[in-house]
Amino acid sequence: MPRCLLSTLAALAAAAGPAVAFELTLPGMDHPSTFEITETLSLDYHDDNLNGNAYDDRYGDIRNRLNLKLTVDDFVFSTRLDTVTFVEPPAIPDGENQAPFLDRYAPEKISASYQGKRLKATLGDFYASLGRGLALQVRKIDELGLDTTLTGAKLELELDRFDIVLLSGFSNPTNFEIYEKTVADTWDWISGLSAASELGERYRAGAHGVAALIDPFDVNGTDEASRLAKRAFIGGAFFEIPDLWGSGNLYLEADWMGSTIPITDQRELQKNSLAAYLSANVHAGDWTLLTELKVLDDWELFVLPPSGNGRYRSDLRIDYVIPPLLEPEDLEISNNRDLSGGRLGASLRPGGGPTLFSLNAAVFYAQDLGEGLHRWIWNIWGGVEQRFLDSGKARLEAGWREEAPDYHGPAKRMLYVNAGLLVPLGARFSLDGHGFFWWVTEETPSREYVKGEWTLTLNRAPGWAVGFILGLDSERSGKVGLDIIDDSSGAPIRQVFLAGTVQAKILNIVTLRLLAGQLRGGLKCVGSCQLIPPFAGVRLETVIRL
Repeated sequence: MPRCLLSTLAALAAAAGPAVAFELTLPGMDHPSTFEITETLSLDYHDDNLNGNAYDDRYGDIRNRLNLKLTVDDFVFSTRLDTVTFVEPPAIPDGENQAPFLDRYAPEKISASYQGKRLKATLGDFYASLGRGLALQVRKIDELGLDTTLTGAKLELELDRFDIVLLSGFSNPTNFEIYEKTVADTWDWISGLSAASELGERYRAGAHGVAALIDPFDVNGTDEASRLAKRAFIGGAFFEIPDLWGSGNLYLEADWMGSTIPITDQRELQKNSLAAYLSANVHAGDWTLLTELKVLDDWELFVLPPSGNGRYRSDLRIDYVIPPLLEPEDLEISNNRDLSGGRLGASLRPGGGPTLFSLNAAVFYAQDLGEGLHRWIWNIWGGVEQRFLDSGKARLEAGWREEAPDYHGPAKRMLYVNAGLLVPLGARFSLDGHGFFWWVTEETPSREYVKGEWTLTLNRAPGWAVGFILGLDSERSGKVGLDIIDDSSGAPIRQVFLAGTVQAKILNIVTLRLLAGQLRGGLKCVGSCQLIPPFAGVRLETVIRL
């Protein structure tokens, strides 16, 4: 779902306030512990979203998420129980590449951890990141999307000048989330080791290794498995200067990946991949200068979660390595695995005041599908941000992105604008507006279209809000001119989307959120791209925090 909805719901959640933990005294203890309960119930009705797919319309779903967290001194125990029930889902004929509607009632996450000053240990579910995401990145993508953890054990040891991280576990993606009807457990076994040391007073260096066994127990079948690595090992090292010349920092990392991909039952492909990343920034008075470079040679490690019928989901993948992007997020950039290039950036805050100017330029040489096919990618963007009235902020960013293949292939040019405005209206009210607009031109084949989404929300502290979301998308028709519903392809496709949101907070415990209308779908790219279907209908969410 587009970033405007993510930003809106994140802002509403922040306005609702933190969880209200209560204290209890356990037997044998002379001081209280804290216990938190967060109960989230979501009721959705999916009307016809006019996207040309007859198998995602006119059904309901009831989702419940119960989070429990107990904190006893340095020990934390937590669990999450998820349920989903589909109401009158559409029947999916055999042969259709659609995920089935499967009810599920089961624990989703569970963990026990010790959080000491020098030692941190976790049993159960945990997130993991090694090497700026190049070696390993297992985390929550956003508040609404995929939330993948490893289920196993993680140990972090911090000594005076030496740090060690040990981890091993099976992948555990959230089995149900707002975008997908079902996401199967993949049971990939991921293990990692990282060691870092301070070198003198100014430098820091380290090394890491990751071993991955994809579906080692063959529980998910073998359909389309030839796309997946069966085994992989990643080894790398980094060097860092946290304090560069007293006004900046430097980070350099290089990694190698060896993977085994089964082609047939008797034949395997051995693949070697390389990755490198450099980041440096320097503060000079009112100026900040940034340089980032990356080299990615077929750098990917992912799994396609199967649906309940054993088929792999071609529209969803879980990535275990997510390199830095070096471009603005949410530009639907699908290739962040096989390209080389970098960006230069500069920002200026005159006199350390409330105004910030920024300018960035990036260029990449990317591998296309096909041997010897490449494309050049240029992206130039800049913006200004102004703070006012203590908590007010206005920002405007504009950019131009172009993809030019070095062969007779598809080219793409994009003019994009991002903007936001937060206006305080007295002690309790504020007005929040933000959004984006794209004008895209493609060649071979030739077409031109627009995309955009804008949100306007009136907030009243604490926890009350009302807002509107307007979305535009004419990519399917390939025309700049917008109709509310376009039927030029023979099927009605919605191009203009309008939704309203209301949030109310009751007794500082219960938060109600209502969304009604239509929401624009599209690609969501974090490491790889996932096609998000548009939404039409009503969503009621109740959150109880104790």
